[in-house]
Amino acid sequence: MSSHTASLLAIYGRNVDVNAFKRGWSTAQLATLLSVSPTAVNRIRSGRNHYLDPELLQRFTELFQVDFNALLTPQPGIDYSTDA
Repeated sequence: MSSHTASLLAIYGRNVDVNAFKRGWSTAQLATLLSVSPTAVNRIRSGRNHYLDPELLQRFTELFQVDFNALLTPQPGIDYSTDA
């Protein structure tokens, strides 16, 4: 995989981050709303989680009122560049 191609977990994390930003929700607020630790939310938002938890993905879709595709596929206007 090219360093310019974002992984599924990075795309998921970026989409969660953008959806939270649009709503003005901090990592701590998301963690409270989802009943998980802020560390867990931070790992997802930063694309550093090691696996995709289907139950948590479902909770994100319900919280953000979006479908799975909105979190798991690249969305127009969002930068998924993996170069730092």
